[in-house]
Amino acid sequence: MRWSTCLWGGRCNPIIPVGRYPKCWREPDNRSQKKDREVAQDYMSFFEPDVLVETEDGLAESIGYRALADDELSFRHETQLLSIDELFSGERDRRPEIQAGLPITDVYREVYRSERKFTLRDKNSALIFNEGPLSKLVEVMFGAFPKEIEAHEFLRAYVDVFEPSCSDVRPEHWFDFFEAGAITPFVPTYRELEIIPRWGRDLSFFVFDHRSNADLIDYWNKRLFHSPVYPIPLCWISELAPTVTDMVNRNHRPIPNNPYGTKFHSELFIGRSIDREKAADLVSTYFSGCPKGSLFAGGVWHPVVRDNPRVQHQERHSISVKSASIDATLDAENTIRFDTLHPSFASRFGRGRNRWANVVNLRSHSSDHLALSYPTNLRDRRKPRLFLSLRERPIVSREGWVLCQGYTNSREWIHISDGSTAIAEWLEQKSIKANSSGAGRIARQLIDSLGSLWATHLIADEETMRLLEEMTRSESRTAPYNRWMQLVAKRSEIQLPRIALDDFTNRGLLRLGLEVKCANCTHSNWYGLDQLDYKLICERCQQLFDYPQGNNRTPWKYRVTGPFSVPRFAEGAYSVALTLSMFKQKLAGSTDTELTYSTGLELTHESFVREVDFAFWTGEGSTFGQRQEPRFLIGEAKSFADEAITTRDIESLKLVAAVIPGTTVVVSVLKSGFSENELLLLRDLVKWGWKQINGVMRAQTIILTGRELFSDHYVSSSWKEAGPPYDQFDDFHTFHDLDEFAFATQKVYAGLSYYDELTAQHS
Repeated sequence: MRWSTCLWGGRCNPIIPVGRYPKCWREPDNRSQKKDREVAQDYMSFFEPDVLVETEDGLAESIGYRALADDELSFRHETQLLSIDELFSGERDRRPEIQAGLPITDVYREVYRSERKFTLRDKNSALIFNEGPLSKLVEVMFGAFPKEIEAHEFLRAYVDVFEPSCSDVRPEHWFDFFEAGAITPFVPTYRELEIIPRWGRDLSFFVFDHRSNADLIDYWNKRLFHSPVYPIPLCWISELAPTVTDMVNRNHRPIPNNPYGTKFHSELFIGRSIDREKAADLVSTYFSGCPKGSLFAGGVWHPVVRDNPRVQHQERHSISVKSASIDATLDAENTIRFDTLHPSFASRFGRGRNRWANVVNLRSHSSDHLALSYPTNLRDRRKPRLFLSLRERPIVSREGWVLCQGYTNSREWIHISDGSTAIAEWLEQKSIKANSSGAGRIARQLIDSLGSLWATHLIADEETMRLLEEMTRSESRTAPYNRWMQLVAKRSEIQLPRIALDDFTNRGLLRLGLEVKCANCTHSNWYGLDQLDYKLICERCQQLFDYPQGNNRTPWKYRVTGPFSVPRFAEGAYSVALTLSMFKQKLAGSTDTELTYSTGLELTHESFVREVDFAFWTGEGSTFGQRQEPRFLIGEAKSFADEAITTRDIESLKLVAAVIPGTTVVVSVLKSGFSENELLLLRDLVKWGWKQINGVMRAQTIILTGRELFSDHYVSSSWKEAGPPYDQFDDFHTFHDLDEFAFATQKVYAGLSYYDELTAQHS
């Protein structure tokens, strides 16, 4: 806490408790039944720190962050893990230097230059406190400087700039700080920071025992994801209670435009070192003057990231200085370049490379094959390789791509991988080697030819798809112009967005040409517009013949081309493309759905060699706050065969999901239903996935048919129009929560109910 006073933004640094937790954090009803190590990992996942500072050697490694401890960087000042003894790195040009972060003296210098060197008409008082019995209280509420002699320069600079009065800390200083706006050592650490609360916008108070380190850590961290939170130390509760009661009463007013007359309320958090009986006594003794329903007292729990967006959860505050939107274009090496942002008061250079961070969020409206969404990499930052240099370690967090910065006025560049490369590298970290399969390459070519998944509406029609398949199986791979014209006209009457024949030719599905019979062998040849001439060569007999200029009945025909000319529905590529498109744009109905995907992969593990038809990460993008961790899905995609799903398909999905816990498996077909044999296999897969492993479902299963893949707009609309049994799931959450959608598909297609199964187990 003291060293955080020496850093710009230091009061926003989380404290990750590692080790054996105190008894008050171990109560059976304290919401967390996890081991101490697992709870510490939850803290890491929740706060996602950019740089780790260990108070003791080996703490990071003890909770699974060995990759940071074994950092291969050749220069110590570039590492993202250091000891607290290494934090201070000496002085340069009479200015103290910090190994990570900006020294607060940069802020002091700016405050003096812009404010304090002048005589201020309205000058807030500044405070600093003597060491004493309440020093811990000072550290957590107001800020105190380290006792180490090397940190005296920070204290001296604070005194020089703010000229604080020095005294023993007393309850009246609480009022000076929270009501009169007095400056304390923590205040400059907030310079220029915009802090946007994501949770707890009601008035809150935190009662704690300053003698309990556990309570101090709880209050310190609580302020980072709940706001505002006013501290009430037990030793001052009698002095603060009247003011707190008055604040609660003033806050207890009707919520504007609320038709039910609901009023704002306040929350009183009780430190976990205070037992329930004493907590109840404190509330009744000191806050009895609060109206009924105006103050809710409760406990504190460890922060945790919720995978399910429907479950009530906290989010840490968004903390930033400035932002910029840029238009970037990929160069020949798939990189983008942009100017970085920096605090206005930061010195040009500093000791470390991790002085502040730029957070980058990328969107592409023209191409969806780029890997713009990754799982977080907090434990091992060697992957993904967003830079060609091995020395750069970008952090992938739920907030975005975090690029630590070392100096001002610089340019940054990022290398963007395609989805197949990104997923293959990630699978390699799971001890699975991934290579594109033959069918996967066809699917990749098909999507590339369309231009993006957004263009799959051209093939999202069973009659269109069957006509394309018919053409691939004919000798000439053609169909009459009039047949295509009639089909497109029919689809345009009932389907949005509107389509035209030009859409098929421009995206490489079809080419227009003439069918001409050879005058020598009577073989029917097809010639594209670029091949027509007065003299033609027969593709069968290889003889020249004259174009029949007197024959006005020479038919115009379209020929299927490229990957669309591959039989068996392009080796399953149609179903792969439509499945990916459904998750991208038809499920949640959000243009902000993020999808990083790979088509067919051959997967090699020490225990198996199998193939999957697709793999992808998906998650909802977030304009504000943090995203949920992307979900990883793998799947089998089939066409119209009566027995499309085989035992081997199901076994492949099980083998991969068993190696990667939390995987969601997808089985999709273009047909409208399943055979009895297929249903037996699907039910086996679903129940296999329901089994709990370490308290978590082994694998979730999503079942899809042409009902979802051929839907014109959103899946929810298609289900509603279909009637029973689909319409029973006409619920917003069904289509915005992958788990709920999976349970719905299991009920509709396999006749299995997860919730009924749970009820039966507990009855």
